[in-house]
Amino acid sequence: MLKQQSNNTNNTIDKELISNVIVSFLQFPRGDSKKFEALQLISALLEWDELRKVQAGLSHNQQSSANANRNEDGKPARQSFKKNHQINTTKGIPISNM
Repeated sequence: MLKQQSNNTNNTIDKELISNVIVSFLQFPRGDSKKFEALQLISALLEWDELRKVQAGLSHNQQSSANANRNEDGKPARQSFKKNHQINTTKGIPISNM
């Protein structure tokens, strides 16, 4: 199990479930509506905020989309996976049992 702590609440996410959803997402052709549905499921499981949904193309909120490519510091949000992981671990978001 993958455990995350956020605001003093414990969230447990099944790695097998997340893996299956991500693999399914990657296997669907670009135009398939199931690809969008899989991304919505990933968003719900990981409890994405509105900004993250806009970044992923799930939401088109005009105000959020204006800031979608910026993080909370106003800097460009596009970063490599490794860079995002480093940022999350320095912000105290523990990820264990990976």
